[in-house]
Amino acid sequence: MRRIAAIAALCAVGLTACSSAAPPTAASSSAAPASSTATPAASPTRPPSDVAVPSDVAVAYGGPAFSAPTLDGGFLTDADVAGRPTVMWFWAPWCGVCQKEAPQVAEAARELDGEAVVVGVGGFGETGAMREFVAERGLEGIPHLEDPAGRVWGAFGVVGQPTTVFMDAAGNLEVVPGVLTSQEIVDRARALASA
Repeated sequence: MRRIAAIAALCAVGLTACSSAAPPTAASSSAAPASSTATPAASPTRPPSDVAVPSDVAVAYGGPAFSAPTLDGGFLTDADVAGRPTVMWFWAPWCGVCQKEAPQVAEAARELDGEAVVVGVGGFGETGAMREFVAERGLEGIPHLEDPAGRVWGAFGVVGQPTTVFMDAAGNLEVVPGVLTSQEIVDRARALASA
């Protein structure tokens, strides 16, 4: 019940970290804190993952439970990132700031290939608009969760876009709202891997 109330509150408050035009239902809200820690959500029932998980993962995952379809027709869950440093970039297709940050995320993903998992989480938009956003901004090289209702956003405590969540192999989080350069993303992700 708490989770449903939190998601409803998130939708009611709106997402305004983006300075461009918001969707018709968005309203003003206060800014999110510079960083926060999300608590794990209850594990939902989900179909099997399309992404192979290494069999030698020894680290217990303590991050939020999530599962969602990807824009390319796959499926991604918390099991797919367990035991691996992960960068999750939360964006919306109508967000002008997200559009400007997208090349930085794509560049960071290329540089982090093999070192950290990079995942986009598109929310609060139509699937077609999300796919168009990914294609037009050269983001096809990374998986993007389709999260139109903001369920994954809520699980990670994300209240505005763009927001980048850095998660270490054990699932500990650093939630960073706002724009980051590709170098800032790479540096934070590498710090996770070396911790």
